[in-house]
Amino acid sequence: MTTKADLIGLGIGVFQADVLGDTPTLFTAVGTTVGSAAQIPGTQFSTVINAGTSAVKVPKIGGEGPSGGGRLGSFYKIVNLTTTTISIFAAANDLGSAITFFGSGVSSVGSTGLSLAAGRTAVLEPLTISTWSFFNASVA
Repeated sequence: MTTKADLIGLGIGVFQADVLGDTPTLFTAVGTTVGSAAQIPGTQFSTVINAGTSAVKVPKIGGEGPSGGGRLGSFYKIVNLTTTTISIFAAANDLGSAITFFGSGVSSVGSTGLSLAAGRTAVLEPLTISTWSFFNASVA
């Protein structure tokens, strides 16, 4: 896997390096609701949960602010290396609209979230400003 720093070192611009490269980051799951969950940055495409037992929150789609803004069509991987199930939440978008997770023929509101079992990897993709698709997670 080519990291963002490798690409920048080759002279590729920062924005392009964010899209083309990836640098997995160790993360701690905290909080129990959408408001208190640990925020994944918008340019962090691979997140490895190696500590904590509660929750993470996907970036706002195309947003600014603390989430950094998730990009449409980008895949986000969340790896749960803990020994317990964690929750994955989504905050309302910058327009104030609720977020919906769709996958495996079911849906869940972002504030209700998804569950990711211990030792599993979820793959999520923002489809619209208010919709995420998911694979390998389950509705909470």
